[in-house]
Amino acid sequence: GVQGPFELLDGLRLDQSFIVAGSERVWLDGELLTRGEGRDYVIDYIRGTIDFSERRPVGPENRIAVDFETSESGYRRSVVGATLDSLAIGPARVHLALLREADDPDRPRDGSLDADDRDVLALAGDDPSLALASGIAMTAPGEGEYVERFTSENIRYFEAADSTGGDFDVDFVFVGAGGGDYRLIGVSETGILDFEFVGSSQGDYAIGRSLPLPEATEVAVARLELGRFERGAWARAEVDLTRYDRNQESDLDDTDNEDAAWSVELGTPRLLGREEGSGLLLRGRAERIGGDFHALGRLRAPFFYDVWNLQEDARDVREDYQELRAEWSEAGRRSDLGWQRLERKGAYEGRRLQW
Repeated sequence: GVQGPFELLDGLRLDQSFIVAGSERVWLDGELLTRGEGRDYVIDYIRGTIDFSERRPVGPENRIAVDFETSESGYRRSVVGATLDSLAIGPARVHLALLREADDPDRPRDGSLDADDRDVLALAGDDPSLALASGIAMTAPGEGEYVERFTSENIRYFEAADSTGGDFDVDFVFVGAGGGDYRLIGVSETGILDFEFVGSSQGDYAIGRSLPLPEATEVAVARLELGRFERGAWARAEVDLTRYDRNQESDLDDTDNEDAAWSVELGTPRLLGREEGSGLLLRGRAERIGGDFHALGRLRAPFFYDVWNLQEDARDVREDYQELRAEWSEAGRRSDLGWQRLERKGAYEGRRLQW
């Protein structure tokens, strides 16, 4: 099969976003891979592409998952956190963590927000498509990229200037087929994207300057552990609380900012075994993820939802999961029996039995 390059970012993106170096995690058929020449893959953070090495041949039958962060945030971002790890309280161990990751609306990466921009953000709520500021800026004569024109119906539009220059700089935003009045026709010798007016609702680009929404995420995690796996009976419980504000500049759409997730796990020591490492292990797990819970990373293992015929990014309601598992080991042989149940409130319920 083809080893790459595979695009992770849209090659036609209009912004200058790139992948944050070292932020990626790559899985091939569920196995976490290692970056580097002579290892599993190499990645071009600027172009947004990945190539797999010959030691990791890939083909149509393989499943690849890649998590990464991009620089597309339009603001400087701060991360503040604190942890308390393995605090012993009698037989229990307690883990606590607090984290806040937030954009700074006063420090945009491209220029600054003026009063009109902030008004647009305030009215946009959590909908990025509504955060569209004016994309037209008048320049000194001959210093702009576009000139002003009018149709026979007196409809104003803009046309790429010739070598004498224009009087306007114009920003365009992709809005989808039939959503705009312009189309992308190419790239100029100076690397500027050229757009052409094609008529009302006949194109896929519109004039406008897309304003990024300044986000903020706050996470609190508390975990309690009793015992240790295979050394006796053990239990683990965790509660995660999140507050995710998709637009700090707006008070609209804030009713869904907060939610929680929790999980409980129980297990036994090996039972009925006649020698070390043999016998029966019993384990159980129950968890709930709120419909508005916002995780900073991947909540479940890659391809977890495939066996349920579900899409991971489609979760917008409360999700409940339960699992019971029995494992018998003896004389180097192991047998597993597992039962699982997954429910998305009001939308899906499934059960699986594994042997």
